[in-house]
Amino acid sequence: NLKSQNISALCLAGHKGLMGIMGSGILIFDDQTEIQPLLMGGTGSESFSLFQPDCYPERLEAGTLNLPAIASLYEGVRLVSENLESYSHHLYGYSQRLIDGLSDIKGIKCFSKPNRSGIVSFLVDGLESSEVADRLNHEYDVAVRGGLHCAPLLHKFLGTEKGGLTRASLCVQNTTREIDFFIKAVSEIVKS
Repeated sequence: NLKSQNISALCLAGHKGLMGIMGSGILIFDDQTEIQPLLMGGTGSESFSLFQPDCYPERLEAGTLNLPAIASLYEGVRLVSENLESYSHHLYGYSQRLIDGLSDIKGIKCFSKPNRSGIVSFLVDGLESSEVADRLNHEYDVAVRGGLHCAPLLHKFLGTEKGGLTRASLCVQNTTREIDFFIKAVSEIVKS
């Protein structure tokens, strides 16, 4: 609830859990928040003006809109909204399974609890997160992200700012078989 949590502006990446394509996103802000345009021109609605219109959303829309990204985000949000409880239930179970499996491997420290977003971050003793991500990609055809995940202050707080963490982002299309394969792959990387 944006009002009760005193959130004046909320930005969401469309490709993170909303099933939109990369480059799509959502910006929500309250009536008191004034956002300055980043780019100017090509408004379509006020073609003779060198400045963006005063009204939203046109004020922030310079040039031709990325309609394929907007359409994909719309369909993704619609799909997620219609299936939110089911998706949340699956992702909680998947994250629980992955965390339990990784926690059983000596040399792994999990930084996540089971969650409805399907995000699991972990550290492999003695290996940089980027090396773990590269090995999972090249040796097992598994895509994860290593590094600071656009949150350097969080990593400083956790003490992981030097090597970062490896982050798996699960989705409802994953299977328990894939999760078990992932756990086995990480176990083999730790042992090698």
